[in-house]
Amino acid sequence: AMDLWPQDGMHRCDCELCAGKSDSELVFGFINRVAQELYTTHPDRLVTCGAYSSYVQPPASIKKFSPNVAVYISNRGRPGFVEDGNWKRYWDLVSAWKEKLAPGRLIRGENNRGGPIHPRAFAKDLRALKGISLGDISEILRSKPPQKTHWPDPASNHLNYYVHANLLWDADQDLDALLVEYYRLFYGPAADAMKSA
Repeated sequence: AMDLWPQDGMHRCDCELCAGKSDSELVFGFINRVAQELYTTHPDRLVTCGAYSSYVQPPASIKKFSPNVAVYISNRGRPGFVEDGNWKRYWDLVSAWKEKLAPGRLIRGENNRGGPIHPRAFAKDLRALKGISLGDISEILRSKPPQKTHWPDPASNHLNYYVHANLLWDADQDLDALLVEYYRLFYGPAADAMKSA
């Protein structure tokens, strides 16, 4: 796969070719043209890009992408997926991309910067994407130099990643049983106290 994304904080040029086009049209127009060229010689290779930031929506100017384009649905606020309004906005976005991409060309990506424990949101997302998505990536925030690199809030983030990793193997498994297993293995005799905290 060839991964092509604009850098964070994408800056547009002011040329005539870009005038009047949305960020999504500019980014994904380029991605689709690259993918079409690649498809002629290497149809088994993917070109990937994230639906992210100002280019999160699929462009109206492309009805159907080249079959070798895969798109990361990125940073959509997974902890909030347990709330109906947040879930609907996210799933509407997934559905819009799904219509324009070849089957199996969605990928999930989330930058989990610590914060809330959200195993039920992980479960909801991964179960809904089963059979639709190529996979799921999850970033862990690390501090920037000159600080030492570290994983913030490991005790609380650990639960999210334990659930995430297990659900990637089997999204249909019993989440409550998985949580009982996690608390028993990670906290031992303090499991009940930690679960209620």
